[in-house]
Amino acid sequence: MNQKTNKKIISGTLILSIAAIISKVLSAVYRIPLENFVGNVGFYIYQQVYPIYGIGVAFALTGLPAFISKLIVERDTEEAKQTLFFQIMVILTIISVVIFASLQLFSSEIATLMGDVELKPVIQAVSWMFLLMPLLADIRGYYQSSMQMIPTATSQVVEQVVRVAMIIVVAYLAAAQHWNLYHMGTLAMLSAPVAAVFAAVILLGQSHHLFRHFHLADLKFNYVTLTKQIVLEGGVLSILAALMVLMQLVDSFTVKNGLVASGLSNLVAQTQKGIYDRAQPIVQLGLVIGTAISSTVLPQMAYYYHTGKEKSFKTLVKHSMRITLVVTMAVTFGLISIMPQLNHLLFGSYDLDPTLAIYCLSILFATMVTAFNSVLQSINNFKSTAVAIFGGLLCKLALTRIFVVHFGIMGASLSTIIALAVVLLVNWYTSPKQVHEHIFRVDFLIKVAAISIVMMIVVGLLGWLLNYYLGNGSRLMDIVKLMVVIPVGAIVFLGMCLKGKVLSVSELEMIPILNRFVGDKIK
Repeated sequence: MNQKTNKKIISGTLILSIAAIISKVLSAVYRIPLENFVGNVGFYIYQQVYPIYGIGVAFALTGLPAFISKLIVERDTEEAKQTLFFQIMVILTIISVVIFASLQLFSSEIATLMGDVELKPVIQAVSWMFLLMPLLADIRGYYQSSMQMIPTATSQVVEQVVRVAMIIVVAYLAAAQHWNLYHMGTLAMLSAPVAAVFAAVILLGQSHHLFRHFHLADLKFNYVTLTKQIVLEGGVLSILAALMVLMQLVDSFTVKNGLVASGLSNLVAQTQKGIYDRAQPIVQLGLVIGTAISSTVLPQMAYYYHTGKEKSFKTLVKHSMRITLVVTMAVTFGLISIMPQLNHLLFGSYDLDPTLAIYCLSILFATMVTAFNSVLQSINNFKSTAVAIFGGLLCKLALTRIFVVHFGIMGASLSTIIALAVVLLVNWYTSPKQVHEHIFRVDFLIKVAAISIVMMIVVGLLGWLLNYYLGNGSRLMDIVKLMVVIPVGAIVFLGMCLKGKVLSVSELEMIPILNRFVGDKIK
């Protein structure tokens, strides 16, 4: 791999990272007006089915395109690449039709398992997006194989903008015209296939040349081998991209049912699940910040590893993991400390503050899982990831209903944290020793934990004092309080990190914004 190729890879990854950040921010932010317009029960209806959409996106946008690009780049000629492109299209079309048909035919059974038969039309609405998955995944993968990231990035952002706009319009109309909430949920979920059509139009407009020389004779191939590769290897990449969504899917089948089993009425259970789901946009924004570093250094790590620069590889792994941990600890414990003000500002109430605060710990574990999997991905190690995720999902599935019955809605948060911790630990200890050794020293972990706890206590006490003297009033007052406590928390955390020399100069210089503001102090 020469320097020019390496720069192209880094540039391409940066484009995809920026597009992903924009999309994730949009995906988190729209849920705030959605919840405010349709209330806790309306939000519950939407969030019960949302994981199905999230899994589809993971396949069409992240997992399958990455795997398809790897397959195509291994072909020597353009003709061979285009032939493989159509072969993959055939396989994905069959898979997507099976998924679509299953969701349509068994929507009643799925809704019943979720504890709410009225979710049937909502499930059927989202199923249409899977029919466009082959086109979206295959074209994106084809372009990514030649490091052309603009088509993927453009289609991703347009798709998200269209979907978010449609959902907000539907939510507003539902509130203004007092629609049935399940009707609202159905129309909101129809935004997924509508947005996918817009993305498909953009991709087809840039790739129509691929279809000019299509011949049925090109499709003669051993489809069994290729199908196994797509399902197994492409599936692992997709599952990794959908880790948090899969956790939410387990919640869809267990949390509301567990609350009803604990003695709550159907309406109260729906309301509590809707409030619990407020954590999703907050956590998603936290994950955007936490995972930004790992996504940008992935191509550089792969370059060092595959060119035999073992020392540079280990150094970059160590620096990126340490920085990710420090930044994620600041974000996680910061959000926990401001949860009362944040919950009231975004959603208009202080309901379930402790449950939402505990759920924020998932930012820490999910980010570290993503960061460590970036390291494993750079060395083409997917086995550890698959084993870890499977173990974590089994843990989540086994614990959630039991925990919810015994501990209420707090049990759902606790089961998620435990499951993600299992994923991280299994991933860590089943990975090659040279990947994880000497990354974290005990004194480093103690320092970061102590600084985070001190920051959380300071911000929490300051927030309590502001509440005491200013009262728990309007959302405007929440903004004032947050404008005070957030800078104080940042100063306390950063000051203690610098004083304790938690990160080295070279590690601090990897964080451009921090380097700009701290300047000579880090030296």
